Amino acid sequence: MGHKSVKTTQVYANIMDITLVRDLEKASYSKTNAGHII
Repeated sequence: MGHKSVKTTQVYANIMDITLVRDLEKASYSKTNAGHII
């Protein structure tokens, strides 16, 4: 990623992993509840 510190890259990688998991969970929830009134 081009950061001077490997720790900075690790922090960004962790945030990206968490964001990916959250987005996949949202997509899965939306797909499961498609057509239902919430």
